[in-house]
Amino acid sequence: MNVVVITAVLSAVISAVFTDSRTFYNLSLQGNAPKLLGTVNDRTFRRRRSRRCS
Repeated sequence: MNVVVITAVLSAVISAVFTDSRTFYNLSLQGNAPKLLGTVNDRTFRRRRSRRCS
């Protein structure tokens, strides 16, 4: 039971981090967030990843 709960929580956290980073990236491209959040490297990965604290 505990493994199922831990897996579900980790999955939700990873999903939230991915969603937040995409949101910040798109907001940066629109000019609604700092430009630093919209920079990508040569392989189009975001350089600054969002960190979410609960």
